[in-house]
Amino acid sequence: MGVALAIVLATTSVAAGDSMSLLDQAWPRVPDHRGPSLAQRLTDTFSDLGNELGRHMHTLSGDRISMRFDGRQRRASFRVATGDPRYFTFVVATDIQFTGALARVRTRIDFSVHGRKLKLELPDFEMMPQSYQGDRIVVLLVPFFERRW
Repeated sequence: MGVALAIVLATTSVAAGDSMSLLDQAWPRVPDHRGPSLAQRLTDTFSDLGNELGRHMHTLSGDRISMRFDGRQRRASFRVATGDPRYFTFVVATDIQFTGALARVRTRIDFSVHGRKLKLELPDFEMMPQSYQGDRIVVLLVPFFERRW
């Protein structure tokens, strides 16, 4: 009985060794992944979903609302417009750049009445989440003076 068990064990170890060498010959190592990472693919997918939603909103609102997202650059753009160009138009356009937990917001307002146009650029401000006495809040950082060199 012991001899039979030794023969069975010897043949199974040889068979297992043969199958491993066949695997090594067929596929010596895992190929290198050269495409985008999983995080980049997820970012692109969610950006595409957001942009598709933006296209639908643009169509359904009659070109009054538009949204655009770029997950890799961490940017978002929103635009709300109304009015008839012959009489009155009002447009609010916002660009948002996300950096870590900080969102830098740039807003522009375009207003026209009977062909007279007014373009107003609001000062950039930043939004940042914080906690105050256990409550979650959003802090707005609005500069009084801003220098650009």
